[in-house]
Amino acid sequence: MSKPLNLRRPTTPGEMIWEELMLPRKTTLLALSKEIDACPFMLENMIMKGERLTPTIIAKLSTYFSLSPEFFLNLQYKCDLFEIQQQHASLSNDNNKS
Repeated sequence: MSKPLNLRRPTTPGEMIWEELMLPRKTTLLALSKEIDACPFMLENMIMKGERLTPTIIAKLSTYFSLSPEFFLNLQYKCDLFEIQQQHASLSNDNNKS
């Protein structure tokens, strides 16, 4: 038996980083990119546009914000799982219509 489909999209790692870590510290994307030695455009895509975090960025963010890599990986996992569940539900609905 499968778990019930979660209808609410989980908070993305980027949303969490922006809202909970950067805004309270008044940190800009450019300042963060310099602090962690990362491309500002790549960070913008990950934080503001919802692209997946890379393992390298996760390691750098973990160090910078003094959080475990698992914190960021779990956020990413929840988003990935939600996408898979949505795709599976869509495919199941399409197959039931046939």
